[in-house]
Amino acid sequence: MNESLILHRKAMDFAEHAFSHKLKGDTEKAQESFLLAFECELKAAESYKNSTIEPTRSVLYRSAATLACDCGNLREAERLVAIALSGDPPEDIADELFDLLEDIYYKHGLETQDSELDMETLDNSDFYRLMIECRDTESLSRDLAKEYYRSIAA
Repeated sequence: MNESLILHRKAMDFAEHAFSHKLKGDTEKAQESFLLAFECELKAAESYKNSTIEPTRSVLYRSAATLACDCGNLREAERLVAIALSGDPPEDIADELFDLLEDIYYKHGLETQDSELDMETLDNSDFYRLMIECRDTESLSRDLAKEYYRSIAA
């Protein structure tokens, strides 16, 4: 068994413990377990960073991004989704990554809802403009989105 598979299995064990603790209401132990799961999954994903082996690469990055989200590290989750999309993930995995990205931005919106959001800063966000353009006109192809992610992941 290779090291990345061992790390992935450890990550999934930690994640299972985290969800168990969360269900029991022990948020402190849940956070500790989510963090351990994230650290293991990130190491597994990074071992495929320069690889073209799909869907393994994108699935590991998707999983690491999800765990980063569970840890409350939305910026890291966004970065990991970008890395996953900068490769050549299968269409169904790419769709899941875009869904995850929407969840990340939704959670970020919930976090900033109570604070004042500087619309000028938000309007200057390249990704925000890309998402609006994709949703409003659907004129950007998935290839253009991939190129965008390749440019920010580099």
